[in-house]
This record gives sequence, structure tokens and C-alpha cells, in this order.
Amino acid sequence: MIWELGRAQGWVEARSYDILCVLETRGIPIPPEVRQRVLECKELRRLEIWLKRAVTANSAADVVDRWTDLTDSLRALLAR
Repeated sequence: MIWELGRAQGWVEARSYDILCVLETRGIPIPPEVRQRVLECKELRRLEIWLKRAVTANSAADVVDRWTDLTDSLRALLAR
């Protein structure tokens, strides 16, 4: 059980750094509040969504936009 928790935490940390790495590689500035939000997020599913957005986003704020999170969640619910 503890091992599984540690493994999940590792995935979360890896995804957080992946998001920041993609944005940095693309030359997109990352404001401190966006960096903090990414690093503090503990939901793997949300981080995976953000990572996909980071590939095409015009700004770091677009990646963690709450309105987009809400519409993505609603789409997922309606698709069930």
C-alpha cells in the first residue's frame, strides 16, 4: 500500500515537471503563480490534461485555465 502511494506520488511529480519542461522548451514564459499551481496539483488526471495542453498552448496561463478545466470536465461527463 505504501509502495503504491509512493509510486502515484512519483507519477504526479513527473507530470508536473514534464509540463514545465514542455513550456520552457517551447520558450513560453511561466509566471510564478502558474508554476506554483502546476507543482501543487496532486491530481494525475488533471496534470495529464495540462501536459497535452502545454504542447499547443499559446501561454502558460492557457494550460491551467480553470474555465477550460471546467468545460473539459463537463465534456467527459457528457461522454459517459
